[in-house]
Amino acid sequence: ELIVRTYEGVTDIMNITVIPNNKPKTAQIVQVPIYALSFYKKHEPEFEQDLGEVVGLEDENIVNVLSIEGISPSELNQIIHLIIPNIPAQMKNESAKYVLRSTFLNSLLEISLDSNKNEIKTPHLSTLIILKEQITKEANLRKKEVRFHIKFRSFSVFKILEILNPKLEEVFNLEMKYKVVNAFKELGDSIQFNELPEEYIKILNTKDETCNNYSKRTINLNYLINLIETLLTDLKKVITVSDYQDKVNHIHRLFEDYSYDKLKNIFSFLNNI
Repeated sequence: ELIVRTYEGVTDIMNITVIPNNKPKTAQIVQVPIYALSFYKKHEPEFEQDLGEVVGLEDENIVNVLSIEGISPSELNQIIHLIIPNIPAQMKNESAKYVLRSTFLNSLLEISLDSNKNEIKTPHLSTLIILKEQITKEANLRKKEVRFHIKFRSFSVFKILEILNPKLEEVFNLEMKYKVVNAFKELGDSIQFNELPEEYIKILNTKDETCNNYSKRTINLNYLINLIETLLTDLKKVITVSDYQDKVNHIHRLFEDYSYDKLKNIFSFLNNI
């Protein structure tokens, strides 16, 4: 079993040397592509159970649209095949439509390729920015001049923050508990339990569970902070974001004492758009 941690937007090829035998030594090199949007899979609601809320495309208030011109649907399909797993290399017909789901956010991504219109829709703006940048990169290699237009919905950002909030709360609370456990571990037996606030006593009474959960965590706080900062950075690519660096600093300070209201307040300037 091989587990790889990656960030969306990062693309590369990983070379793995497989050595099944030492004597006689035999080996094989396996190339594994790392897709820029590796967290997307084909959306098959009839086979997927207990997903919670899947953020669809029916609400126009939260769906951002990327329109692409200057390239044929078939060639664009070939390029998207290099960016997202589970996209076939070739179109079977003159048009194609793919609906994919983010396995992390449960948000949908719809790709429509047609001679009249190539469109990509999703509530997650950062996904569109990654697609735009990766398509531009591949189109430049093919000497194709591609034109883009993004229809941005400000409500989409608040929807993504709403989806992220339970994950943020869970990871933040776990990290804070782990810090408390470690701090008291260093103090040793010099602290009397009956002198501690009740909140600390509860944490220390479940320290084994906290340490176990921390060791098994699949998401860390830095990853989520990076996700929010990237969302702010991507916003700057489609609209004017005043005091950008101040907002980045606010995002990092937010995780000294996290709350959803504070998070929304950083993006409150979108309410005036």
